Amino acid sequence: MTAEAGTGPTLAPRRAALGAVLADDLSGAAEVAGLLLQRGHPCTVLLGAPAAGTAPRAGTPVVDLDHRTATADAVRAALTGALTALAPDGPLAVKLDSLWRGNVGATVEALHRSGFVVVVAGALPALRRTVVDGVPLVDGVPLAATGLWHLEPRPAPVRVVDLLTGTPVLPAGLADVRAPDGLPRLLARAAATGRVVVADAETDADLAAVAGAAAALAAGGTRTALAGSAALVGALVGALVDGAAATGGGTGAEPPPPRPAPGARGTVVVAGSASATTAAQTAHLLGLPGAAVLDVDPASAPGGAAPPEGADPLVLRLTGTHPDPRAAAARLAGRAVALAGARDLVLTGGETARAVLVRLGVDRLHPVAQLSHGAVAGLTGDGRLVATKPGSFGGPGELHDLVRLLRRLRAPRTATTPSTPSTPHLEEP
Repeated sequence: MTAEAGTGPTLAPRRAALGAVLADDLSGAAEVAGLLLQRGHPCTVLLGAPAAGTAPRAGTPVVDLDHRTATADAVRAALTGALTALAPDGPLAVKLDSLWRGNVGATVEALHRSGFVVVVAGALPALRRTVVDGVPLVDGVPLAATGLWHLEPRPAPVRVVDLLTGTPVLPAGLADVRAPDGLPRLLARAAATGRVVVADAETDADLAAVAGAAAALAAGGTRTALAGSAALVGALVGALVDGAAATGGGTGAEPPPPRPAPGARGTVVVAGSASATTAAQTAHLLGLPGAAVLDVDPASAPGGAAPPEGADPLVLRLTGTHPDPRAAAARLAGRAVALAGARDLVLTGGETARAVLVRLGVDRLHPVAQLSHGAVAGLTGDGRLVATKPGSFGGPGELHDLVRLLRRLRAPRTATTPSTPSTPHLEEP
């Protein structure tokens, strides 16, 4: 079977370790990093594939390829370029949007053409996003019947396979996922026939079964890629750790995450998502003492009003109409960088977050703490704390809780200060 058919060369059996994680936007990459941090697995978030010789030497690279809104050809080029640069040794994980937005089809097609056996499992049980009989569901409602794709240029898919028109598919229903030999049998068929497995899942146990079968396939020497939610990536890490323990492998104690320097800093919150969730979180944050807002209209002249003196946190958000979301994010990011100074940042919306960090010259983040699923704080090379969150994640107080998390991380350390603060809903120091 050739690489065109989707399997690639078979190698000698070995214990597989997570090779790399690729994501289509920054908030998704940070979401994965938070789960890896929670599991004690070191990683570094990279903004773009690294040049030869510059990849992190320790831990797993989690790469934001920034192709959520790119053309299909650009997606294929980004993935194949990243695979060349990283040369991952072990199973590859590819983070997809849990609402199935972005270039899912082009991503899976590029992996398939690159010689991987691809397993797609996009469920995210923590947020009640599941797949049953091939239908993506949100709170039990078919995604196509919700309003969650109202900002997308095309209708939501009725079935996952609607997104995968460029690749042959082998479905794995819940009965296959939950049967002891169901997934190994299907993955063997996929490897033999060059098809992509699309797996149902309702629970974390379902994702663990998918990840375990894929890890076993990779350990046998077959190039294997899992494409799906951050929860799937976490399940894959768990399967690899369990496999290492069973065979007496492992790398010993992992290095702790870096620690930010203590000392109070102000915070700038950049609300770059157009979701109703972010609007509610911003309104909640602005009801707190000290918070102030600056509205940025992409259609207005550059610059704008000065922020209120002493505002902390200072909140920037888009106003007016913005038919070009990428241009609007760029305008918001430019204003944020002009006002940020040395302050820490809370960024919501993957495109906005990336635009801010690129303008600041940041090319990597070192995760240090997770507030809740997808809400992650990282440290830049120059010591700035940056928290990121997907726009649709979290309750009304999520942005406020992220501001408090950054303040807690900056608090002077005592003998009782935890070395890795990752407890949800931290209190003010």
